[in-house]
Amino acid sequence: MNFNALHHQHAPLLIANVWDASSALAAQDAGYLALGTSSAAIASMLGYDDGEAVSFEALFFIVTRIRAVTMLPLSVDLEAGYSETTRGVIENIQRLATLGVVGINLEDSRVIRAERYAEAVSTFALKLKDVRDACPDMFLNIRTDAFLLNHAQALDETLRRGQCYQAHGADGFFVPGVTQDE
Repeated sequence: MNFNALHHQHAPLLIANVWDASSALAAQDAGYLALGTSSAAIASMLGYDDGEAVSFEALFFIVTRIRAVTMLPLSVDLEAGYSETTRGVIENIQRLATLGVVGINLEDSRVIRAERYAEAVSTFALKLKDVRDACPDMFLNIRTDAFLLNHAQALDETLRRGQCYQAHGADGFFVPGVTQDE
């Protein structure tokens, strides 16, 4: 079953977060059907802060090692894309695809001088459309940070962004920082 199909079953898809070859093997041995890298865990393992403090080359090396020990479907947390340009983000995704990566998480915010800022919805949506067009087979899981950034109207902003991103090619949507069910 391919990665996209795994997301459309009756039972929830449990994806193990991994940060190196050993954790990937442990997740595989535990019976997980898919893996996802954790940017925070990889950064911490290498002695960095989360938020693209790790270079793309270091991330690529870690992903290469994970792919060397398991063929489970792998999604990579690409944070804000490890590039200032959409073309650079696309090139990074395409490099990961050469390793057999089937999905990525991409954030609509970025860390600048230790502070996280949300991108404008329209700017990120155009980037997302370009990524979708260039990488049609990649599962695009998009993270939005309205709750994480304590936006005054976090729910409305999250829904607006989610609808826009779906229209521009997102396959999945990830909303960290929600603390209340309602």
